[in-house]
Amino acid sequence: DNQEVLNQYVKFEDENINFDYYRKKNLVRLDFNSQDLVKNKSIADYATNPYWPNKVNEIIGTKPYLVGIDAWLTLPPPIEIKNYDDIGNYVTSQMWHRDCDKLRDIKVMTYLTDVKNENEGPFEIIKGTNGFKFCNPNKYKMGSSMRVENDFIQNEFKNSIFSFLGNKGETIIIDTRALHR
Repeated sequence: DNQEVLNQYVKFEDENINFDYYRKKNLVRLDFNSQDLVKNKSIADYATNPYWPNKVNEIIGTKPYLVGIDAWLTLPPPIEIKNYDDIGNYVTSQMWHRDCDKLRDIKVMTYLTDVKNENEGPFEIIKGTNGFKFCNPNKYKMGSSMRVENDFIQNEFKNSIFSFLGNKGETIIIDTRALHR
């Protein structure tokens, strides 16, 4: 059952996530064990539903392959973040970055909670940055980690940032070679 997998990893109090528990431990991201996810019939059925490869094939024009099932929960940082890039001290995936570990990296992401506004941590992407001219790791703050400072993004791409707002269960399909957070 999905709740059992969640309970293995997440500390609840009165059916709500106990944010104080994680704040005291300086944690902002909880990663679920991939093998546990695959063993969960509901999650495995969802991830292997033929709809996803068919939809991705429509988008990229070639047969996709499932290379992994991942899930994580992002929590509020344990301190007030004054400089946005300081979040990298806790979890670098919250910084602007791109994924370049595969020739083509298309991800299917489903929100596990409602993300109704900018303060609820929507997935954000910068339109038009998935080309090879953005692939030089020497131009990035953290080298091969492909992290980019927020000030640079705000100066260069402010009008190209797109935030994905949505309800629990909504799914997006994205090319994560584009700059995103």
